[in-house]
Amino acid sequence: MPSPQWYDPHYDEESSRRRLIASQKYSRVLIACRREAPGRDAAKELGCDFVHLDVSDGRSVSSLPERLKTLGVSKLSLLVNNAGVMFDGWSRENWENHWTTNVVGQVELVNNLKSHLDTRASIVNVSSGWGCKSELSNPAIADKVWACGSIDELLDFGATKVFAQCEHSGYMEYYKISKCFMNRWTKLLHEKDAELNALGASVFAVCPGWCHTSMGDRAGGISSRSADAGAESVMAATLGQVPAGSFTRDGKQIGGKDIW
Repeated sequence: MPSPQWYDPHYDEESSRRRLIASQKYSRVLIACRREAPGRDAAKELGCDFVHLDVSDGRSVSSLPERLKTLGVSKLSLLVNNAGVMFDGWSRENWENHWTTNVVGQVELVNNLKSHLDTRASIVNVSSGWGCKSELSNPAIADKVWACGSIDELLDFGATKVFAQCEHSGYMEYYKISKCFMNRWTKLLHEKDAELNALGASVFAVCPGWCHTSMGDRAGGISSRSADAGAESVMAATLGQVPAGSFTRDGKQIGGKDIW
């Protein structure tokens, strides 16, 4: 029997959850959400377990393994990182909000759950095509992000250097840059993480596209692309239909060859 699947939604896209349950590949699906009431409602509707999680809160992340034990969960076969925030406007506080939730929180979550991943587990990071070099107002930042040769170097660059280099550089630029970091982190996990490699784990980045969700609608009007269509990209990765270490949308590689 496969280990439970773990889904971490910080914005409201239930389609992936529904598709994972319908696939019957996973015996148990858990939902994590920082908004407890809607999270519990969604879990009840879908027949899943719920656990509270705020990836921007280090204590919430570090206490997660023990809280999972109370649910009888010791191993996970799939982790879908879907936490995310998106704001426009320029301030250090705004950058810190993006950095903490969209990057650092994801990194710490994976670090805390590594020892609880099953053999040949999968990690799917829900990113965005907006994180591609071609989408940044200052593409030189993408070059510097992708020049980072380790996760520690990547985190140091984001925490201490990038803010001064990206100020006032474009629409939703902080969001785009945070997703650029996520893409590079995904590639580093795939190529250089010894613990994950020893497990035979697979790591993916996916872009669901601009979808009609609460976050997507804030990006500039109402999209005609449904959340179900966006969920196809997540499902392609979870079902192993795209190569590990790839960045895909609708099952097709996006971004450049060497720098996404």
